[in-house]
Formats: sequence, C-alpha cells, structure tokens
Amino acid sequence: MVGGTVYEAFQRTLERHGDREFLSILPQTAQHYGIEARSYTYAQAADEIAMLADRYAAAGLGPGQRVGLMLENRPAMFFHWLALNSLGVSAVPLNPDWREAELEYVVGHSEMVAAIVPPTRVEELSRAAERIGHPLSVGTENMVSAVVGTTDDRRLAPAAGAGRSRATSADGAASSPAPGQAVAAPATPALASTSDPGTRGGFPGYRSTLSGS
Repeated sequence: MVGGTVYEAFQRTLERHGDREFLSILPQTAQHYGIEARSYTYAQAADEIAMLADRYAAAGLGPGQRVGLMLENRPAMFFHWLALNSLGVSAVPLNPDWREAELEYVVGHSEMVAAIVPPTRVEELSRAAERIGHPLSVGTENMVSAVVGTTDDRRLAPAAGAGRSRATSADGAASSPAPGQAVAAPATPALASTSDPGTRGGFPGYRSTLSGS
C-alpha cells in the first residue's frame, strides 16, 4: 500500500517519470471549457503546482487550514489541489451548480478560510459567507493574491514537525501533514477518460495517471 500524501505520490512519480504525460485535455473537454487541448508532462505540471504553492504560502496559508475550490473539471483543479496539499492545506471542493444557500452551508461547516472561484461567482460566495458571519477571503485562479491575510486561529492542531511537504522546504526534507490536514484522497485516484465533459464523478474529459511507484 502506498503511503504519504497525494502530493508526495506525485513527487515520487515526477522523480522517476518527469517527461511522461501527467494530464491530457481531450478536444471535447477543451471546447466545453474554452481552454486549449493539450497535454502536461509531470515536469510541466510540477512547475504549475510549485508556482501556485508559492503564492498560497505567501498568502499565509499553512497546515490545518482549508480552502474551497470551485474550478470545475479543468486542469486548474488538479494544480490548485496539489499545490494546497503540498502545504498541508485541505481542499474543499465546491460544486459550480450549488446555490447560495448550499454555499452558506458548506462554507460554515467546513470552516474554510479562503476560496478560489470563477470571477462570476466571487460576489455570490462573498455574500454567502457574509450572511452567516463567516470571514472568508475569495479570489480567482489567476488572482491567488486576493486571499492574502487568511492566516488566523482557525487551524487544526498540527502534529509536531508538520509543515510543507514540498521538496523546496527550508531543510530540503519531505514531511507529511498531520492526519486530517491533507486532502483525503487515494494515492492513485481514478481519473476517467470520457467524451462527456459534463459527467459527474471523477475528473471527466481527461486522461491522467498518478501513482506512487
């Protein structure tokens, strides 16, 4: 059984197969979301993830915090999820179909400190948080800096030595977040390839492999 976080599993595969394909955006998926049909190798994906992780860290996010992600089934969802996981931050998936009442419930019960959403949903999510009196920094995938100042007392108690698990940590050594801090996901998620970009479950419209071998 493969252990560690999903980011650590990604890192292990990156070290062995950096030039291999990590993610392939199928043409019909690209058309649906208005993005480029292309592939990312593990090395290319690692660059995207590292850039986002640095921005999240600069915003003050760290182990035990939670961030909502409303990024649909696009490459950004993978990159933001892994970037947050590398910092010990839990990702809270936000369904784009949810209405404000549903967003209120999830924001309040998850105790997220920030959220990344499409530009058209920033005001709606901000209103939902305000109605329940929950402080929330809301940004977009291209404006992660909008979540600056999210550091507060709403953290889970980290285990001794918990911290960033990225290879670029200060001491160069990988360290795993404490139980419950990282995104709860199997080390080898089932990422299906499908011709229907609207299919629920998994990450439709992509081909991807992620293993700890």
